[in-house]
This record gives sequence, structure tokens and C-alpha cells, in this order.
Amino acid sequence: MVLMKLSHVAKCALFWVHSLRCFMVFLSRFLAFGVCGFLINYTDPFRSASSIVAMSQTLGAVVLAVAITFFFYYTAWVLLLPMWAPQDAPWLHAIFPPRSWAIKLPGIFLLTLTATLVSFIGLVMAGAVSERKSR
Repeated sequence: MVLMKLSHVAKCALFWVHSLRCFMVFLSRFLAFGVCGFLINYTDPFRSASSIVAMSQTLGAVVLAVAITFFFYYTAWVLLLPMWAPQDAPWLHAIFPPRSWAIKLPGIFLLTLTATLVSFIGLVMAGAVSERKSR
């Protein structure tokens, strides 16, 4: 019974790690493209292509570093923290918020993301957000 429970916990943990990894890759690519697009469009229009590429690479490296840091912090929070009791490693439990937030925060984020996407799609379908006219 313990082996089956451990197996289920391991499967859930692997699912969350994989989901978080996929989300971090998507987020880093989306932010790098979106922010670079904003900077390219609203700064100097005569900027050279090599400086735009350098800016994109730098921004991509920063976003990737933040995503990797967040991924390892969340992974340690969810997978490593339950292995030690608070009495055994109080310094480890002091670094992280309560474990209940490990589920609440992604849930809140996903609900917010879903609500934003649904409202945007609703506005587009209602015609409140118009498409850009091609020149």
C-alpha cells in the first residue's frame, strides 16, 4: 500500500514538474518576444538588426535565468520540503512559505490566466477589440 501511495505521489510530482517546465518555456518565449517587440516598435525605428538581436538575446537570457531560478525554487518547495520534518531542518522550512500555497498559487495563476483569456476572446467575438487594418 505504501509503495502504491509513493508511486502515486511520484507520478503527481512528475506531472507538476513537467507542467511547470512546459509553462516556463512558454512564458520565457512569450515574454522575450512580447517585450522585444515592444522595445523595437517604440524605441529608435532606425536601430540596426544586430543590436536588436543582441537585445533579444540578452532579454531572453535574463528571462530564462529567472524561469530556471523559479523552477528550481518551486521544485525544491514541492518535492524536497516534505522529506524533512520542521524539527529536523527548521532552516529549510524557514526559506519556503507553507506547503498549502504550493498548490494555491499555481491554481490562482491558472484561474487568472483562464479568466483573462476567456474575457479577451469574448471581447474579440463581441467586436469590442478591432483588428488592425492592413496598409
